[in-house]
This record gives sequence, C-alpha cells and structure tokens, in this order.
Amino acid sequence: MIVAVCGLAVFFSGPGQTYSNAAFIDEYIKEFGWSHTEVSSLYSFATLIAGFVMIGVGNFIDRFGQGSMTLIPNTLVTQWFIRKRGLAFSLMMLGSFSSAMLFPIINVWLISEWAGGLPGSSGALRCS
Repeated sequence: MIVAVCGLAVFFSGPGQTYSNAAFIDEYIKEFGWSHTEVSSLYSFATLIAGFVMIGVGNFIDRFGQGSMTLIPNTLVTQWFIRKRGLAFSLMMLGSFSSAMLFPIINVWLISEWAGGLPGSSGALRCS
C-alpha cells in the first residue's frame, strides 16, 4: 500500500516537471509574446527557487513528516522498507516513469483541444 500511494504521489507530480511543461513552451511564446529566452529564464528561476524551498521542505519532513509531492515518497519508501528497499523504491519509481511517459501526451492533447479557449466557446478564455 505504501509503495502504491507513493507511486501515485510521484506520478501526479508530473504536471510540475520539466517534461510536462516543455509541451507548453510554444503556447507561452504565442500567448504572451515571450521569447524562448524569457520562457527559459522564468522556468530556470522557478526551478532555482523550488530547489531552495526543498531545503526547508526536507527539514520540515525530518521534523513533522509532511512536504513536497516527490520528496515525501522518496523519503517514506526508503525509511519504511529495510530488507526490500531497492525493490520497493523501484516499484514506486514506476509512477515517475509513467508520469514522464503520459503527461507530455496529455498536455499536447490539452493544447490541441483547448488552444482556442474552452471547447464549444467562441474564443479564447482571457484574464483581464
């Protein structure tokens, strides 16, 4: 049960991962008028901030057991299993590999279906 739940947690971290966001780069450029450099710089900055935040999240997990979607499963599985740690961790990581395989396909489909706004709407959904 622990491995399955942790595998799902790692799987559902997919929308925030680079392999998932890469499908949206051309849409960001088209929608916001940004350059490749601006998109890459913003993503790099956000990744750097997330890396610094993970230091605090790791400390928080050590003290209270709560935190980030990928850090918790990685920590939990390695602490929960002793004799079959490698097998449990490998099975959990199938969630990560499945996520990397499926979310780019899902995102490309979402872009193609919703690029002009909500299905059935007359135009793009805009924030004012």
